[in-house]
Amino acid sequence: MDAVPNAARVAAYRYGAALRLMRNICMWKDILAMPVLEKIALDQLLSAKILPHLRSMQSNVHDAIYRSERLVTSLSDVWSGPTVTGDKSRKPLESFVDYLLSVGRRLSGGPENETGYKLARRLKKMLVDLNEYDEARAISRTFKLKEAL
Repeated sequence: MDAVPNAARVAAYRYGAALRLMRNICMWKDILAMPVLEKIALDQLLSAKILPHLRSMQSNVHDAIYRSERLVTSLSDVWSGPTVTGDKSRKPLESFVDYLLSVGRRLSGGPENETGYKLARRLKKMLVDLNEYDEARAISRTFKLKEAL
């Protein structure tokens, strides 16, 4: 990103376009069969396009959490949110959950200040939205967050 002028801007544009595409694909949840939806949204878009971009942003924890929140919002009502059961969410999103956990490890290795606690709360909320309650509890214990899941 540093070596090529405007590379960050182009990458941010492509990430935004990928999120808009993900949101549009998720709107087809009642029309397409779930295996087809998983192949298009998770295999071809999330794994191939979105996760590599997120991994390149992982060094900046604040941006990583912000962009991950946008992705979780795009997955709403299909793989995230209160209406989704736990059986449906874990296997297809395993690589994204692993990414969130690595962001959490990076966050826990940093200085403990109010910003770190706010980011930890946001990370915990994403994990709860993805029905990853055990990992969310681990984040709560690590940062001594008092909120209920």
